[in-house]
Amino acid sequence: MHTIPPRYRADLGGKPAFVRSTGESDKARAQVIAAGYEQEWRARIESVKRNYKGYDARIKSLLASGADPVFASLDAIDVIVDATPPAPKVERIAFGTYIVDWLKISSGTDKSKHMKRVTATKFGADFVYISDVHRQAVQKWVNTQIEGGASVSTVKRALSELRGYWSYLVSLGLAPEEQEPFLKLITPKAEKDTRRAFASEDVVILVRQAEKRNDNELADVIRIAAYTGCRIEEICTLRCEDIDDTKITVHGTKTRAAMRQVPVHPELAPTLKRLKGKRSSGYLFKDMKLNKFGDRSNAVGKRFGKMKMAEPLNYGSEYVFHSIRKTFTTLLWSSGIQRELISQILGHETGHITTDIYARDPDFETKRRAIAAVQYPAQL
Repeated sequence: MHTIPPRYRADLGGKPAFVRSTGESDKARAQVIAAGYEQEWRARIESVKRNYKGYDARIKSLLASGADPVFASLDAIDVIVDATPPAPKVERIAFGTYIVDWLKISSGTDKSKHMKRVTATKFGADFVYISDVHRQAVQKWVNTQIEGGASVSTVKRALSELRGYWSYLVSLGLAPEEQEPFLKLITPKAEKDTRRAFASEDVVILVRQAEKRNDNELADVIRIAAYTGCRIEEICTLRCEDIDDTKITVHGTKTRAAMRQVPVHPELAPTLKRLKGKRSSGYLFKDMKLNKFGDRSNAVGKRFGKMKMAEPLNYGSEYVFHSIRKTFTTLLWSSGIQRELISQILGHETGHITTDIYARDPDFETKRRAIAAVQYPAQL
């Protein structure tokens, strides 16, 4: 809700306030949608306010010249009516007005739509009206984001999302098609991946620290990552039926290549047996909860982040959960395992047609021997 100043109510429908439901039960999403409404309402009030400023200035001028007060009032009204178009000008429409409508027809997951909504709403705080958006201004916005510490990948993602919203505005006739303010912008080269691999002894320390914190779930997730190289979201969505005595079937979350079978490392077998128990179906980590975007790995990932930064570990930002996957890769490579085989174990696209499509998958025994070569200084 946004209260309309009494003076402007007659020009804005006669109501004391703007009121509109977000249609969302989730508080965080509702707040983002409401911010878009607030932006639109403020723009409408500001438009009326400008007319009244012109009215007040005209009356003041006429009265100063000795005009009759009634004549001055009527004359000022005529000036405003003549200057006011019969319908709102397109260029004065608030940038965020149609974000909600755009998202209703956008593709993607709930999480990706939430990110689009946040991006467009934040951008609308800097560019209140559609007419404010042009390439030079957007380039300055890009520069400000980079200078403020945003990563190149984050800025590029935002620009991609904003291009999508702009295309929607163009389709409604609300933005000029020829302008293309989010194209041909200069951005720095994407930074190299600064994430580093943990040393093998550090992985042992991570497991022990999780156990000291009585976070056995996190300790088990680290163990599986250390002996399979699986991504955290792959581990957290494993089901009992995906695992037998010799292999783990990973359904993958990234690419076609991510769907694969990973041999069970001898050191990992007891952990998997304990987690499965007598169950033959259901999630391996049965107590994990979904977040609002349907992500089972979110909570355990946050706990890992807090643990690795806290005393006594004090690992920096270059060490993340994905660093364990890098450690696994390093151990394979140092054992003499060839790149193509490592890629297939990890579920990477190799970038070679002959390898990705036509080459046969290495036999399971070859992958089993490669996995068995991965060793840590102590049992995890």
